[in-house]
Amino acid sequence: MGQALLASIVTPPVEGDASYPLFQTEKESILGALQEKADMVYHELNKIPGVQVGRLACLTVHVSLL
Repeated sequence: MGQALLASIVTPPVEGDASYPLFQTEKESILGALQEKADMVYHELNKIPGVQVGRLACLTVHVSLL
């Protein structure tokens, strides 16, 4: 029973499910906000003299995989 409950929590809805549009909207909102924050950190760190960081591509890749 515990495994079934856990599976229902961690398995995202699929296209065609009633909750899918809400899930997509929330996911895009959350991941978009994370990308904005990552971009802000990237730009602010590169403003510091002597500091140069690479773009945080891992979040962009993660967003496209979800």
